Amino acid sequence: MKLLSSCLVVSFLLMNQLLTAQSVLYSQYRRVDMALNPALTGMTPGAWQAEALWQNRSFGSDTTQNTYLLQGSYRFDFRGVSDKGYGLRIAYEDKYSIAIGVLAEMRRATNYREQFTSAYGSIALQMKTGRNGILSIGAQPGFFMQPSYYPVTNTSAELYNDTIYMPGTPKAAKFDVNAGILYGQGRMECWNDDQLYKFQIGLAAGHLTEPWMRDSLPRVPGREIRAHASYLWEINRTWGAIPSLLFQYADEKHLQAGVSMIYRKHFSYLDRIRGALFYQTTGHLTPALGMRFYWGNRATYGLDMEISYDISLRDQQPYGWHSRGFEISLKFGPISRCWSADPCSGAYQHESY
Repeated sequence: MKLLSSCLVVSFLLMNQLLTAQSVLYSQYRRVDMALNPALTGMTPGAWQAEALWQNRSFGSDTTQNTYLLQGSYRFDFRGVSDKGYGLRIAYEDKYSIAIGVLAEMRRATNYREQFTSAYGSIALQMKTGRNGILSIGAQPGFFMQPSYYPVTNTSAELYNDTIYMPGTPKAAKFDVNAGILYGQGRMECWNDDQLYKFQIGLAAGHLTEPWMRDSLPRVPGREIRAHASYLWEINRTWGAIPSLLFQYADEKHLQAGVSMIYRKHFSYLDRIRGALFYQTTGHLTPALGMRFYWGNRATYGLDMEISYDISLRDQQPYGWHSRGFEISLKFGPISRCWSADPCSGAYQHESY
């Protein structure tokens, strides 16, 4: 009887972990730059930008898990003055820039046994290359830890008056490092609020201090590789499209691919409307809708919002993925008005190039 009850308890605990296991992927991965690739630190139209994302995922009707992400960055663009003689001095922009940032995450929607909290500092060295290109190399040292733990003596499962003590989780911050590289070509002035360069491709490695995940129920994040690419297609003055994809490997292969459509006819306090549709190999289809509000003069600020919803295309119970979920993201920072506010101008409501 003791052996039977022990097996029942262990089976119940394992099934419970599988049913509440959630993907570590962000459906709006293109909206959380530094979490995607440290080399994207400071890859923003203005010198600084602040971002936030809330993720909510559910299995069935009982389990709901949330993840919160905050990040911000600041870029230092170096400038110099060239003396051409006869009193002529010309200012120029140096080809090097340095960006720093911070990233904090409280992850509950996870496929690890315990929720955890992480905090990283981020730094990226950016170098302009060739004609209108950029190469960025970034690193993120930081820590992650479980927010709570239970000693062995206090963790138990009771069934039929039998007690099984489960191993505890040490409450200790673990040092961690992420790193990445990014190449961009063709800076898109005025379109750069959606993607800084026309073509971007990057490679990132996460949790380099950890081994690869070899356990179906790992306690903490394992090492992972992320490769991503995107292209900004300027259809006309009003419409644009950004097809993009993300490949992630962490003992399992995951792929997200889709396209964002951008509508850029400008109105009072609104200058971006965005619709997107993405597919994930976890068996989810993700539509998204976003818009950006602005205020001020030509040098102004923008608040960009986007909401997405994960539609499950299969029964997720055998796979341990979420049955439904949504994300809300915000971006705030300086932007430049590239369009004319004069109704008599031929560029009225449209961006100039």
